[in-house]
Amino acid sequence: MQFAIADIIDNYYFGRMSHDDQAQSWYQEARAAFLSAVRIAEGQVRFAKICHCTQGNVSQLIRRGSLLPGRFVLNVEDATGVSRHALRPDIYPLQAPRRIEFGSDQVTVEIIPPANDHVACDQSAETQRKDID
Repeated sequence: MQFAIADIIDNYYFGRMSHDDQAQSWYQEARAAFLSAVRIAEGQVRFAKICHCTQGNVSQLIRRGSLLPGRFVLNVEDATGVSRHALRPDIYPLQAPRRIEFGSDQVTVEIIPPANDHVACDQSAETQRKDID
């Protein structure tokens, strides 16, 4: 029997929940963290300044039920204290599993952890954007 790597990882992270329940639960938690960050910033206008976007952009994200775009996550974490994992667990997992085994199928997947705790885009906004003083 063949398993897709994504299915193996999903089973490890989400246990025995159905795929629909997993997606809904994960999405709702990330969405709640996004809305919490907007409240901590004391409104959409201040939140937009943190993200270097317009208030209209923030309003659209909220109205459409979207998650916080990945390009804003690090700035929002710095300004509000809401963790990057809470905002986007799909981009910033807590820790990757090292070995996953599934019963009688003898499927073992090795996931190599990163060399350090930083991700490739884990830099302050000032070093990424040249137009910010």
